[in-house]
Amino acid sequence: IIDTVLAFIVISKLWKWHTATSLIFLLTFLVVDILFFSANSLKMPTGGWLPLAVATVLFLIITTWIKGRELLSERQDEKRVLFEDLEAELQKNPPVTVKGTAIYLTRSLHGVPLVFLHNLEHNHVLHEQIIVLTIVTKDEPYIDEAHRVKIRSFGENRQFYRVKLYFGFTQPQDVRRALELCAQGLHEHYGLSIDLKKLSFFVGREFITFKRRSPMPAWRRPISSFLFHNSSSAIEFFKIPVERVIEIGIRVEL
Repeated sequence: IIDTVLAFIVISKLWKWHTATSLIFLLTFLVVDILFFSANSLKMPTGGWLPLAVATVLFLIITTWIKGRELLSERQDEKRVLFEDLEAELQKNPPVTVKGTAIYLTRSLHGVPLVFLHNLEHNHVLHEQIIVLTIVTKDEPYIDEAHRVKIRSFGENRQFYRVKLYFGFTQPQDVRRALELCAQGLHEHYGLSIDLKKLSFFVGREFITFKRRSPMPAWRRPISSFLFHNSSSAIEFFKIPVERVIEIGIRVEL
């Protein structure tokens, strides 16, 4: 029934079919769907309720996870700092600079990652080169290596680089190989040489709490907390060398 209604919306709104033709299409398939639904509804008391119950639970879990991710993104956007503003602040109060290259993983495509700001706030130190790395999964099955990496530099002294790695949705996200391509691109376009064996990866780990008047419904909050607590780490998912990782906990109130 849902598929039939969605098909009706597509042919009437997107394909611009005549209203009468669209209604005939809708009614024809809707009659068949209702007959099938009515026949199968007789099985509900004898076990048909079980797959519906399982589907309902899964639906609630998935929508709770999506809602939590949306709220987290909103909170991060509220605290977001632009690279231009950060550079101006660093020129006023320059921190200690150490040799090497640091990579900060972030989901956001814009602004300075929170994990970077937390590290700077508490440790008051920066690496000579800083790469903000975002891994993007496209709505395409395959992205060739020629279009895998996009690099952009920030700042007058080119200390900051934003790198985006693009993968198709069927591709294994081989970050190590992608970083080799990234190193080649940095060397070719910016003359920057980095030692992949000496990179430092900074990864943020969000710990979620909820405000008293959080947009998240009260009954969903324990589910959301459980999902965030047990979500897989980016370190494991992207197969980042564990010995080169510094994980920083970030408490976020939703």
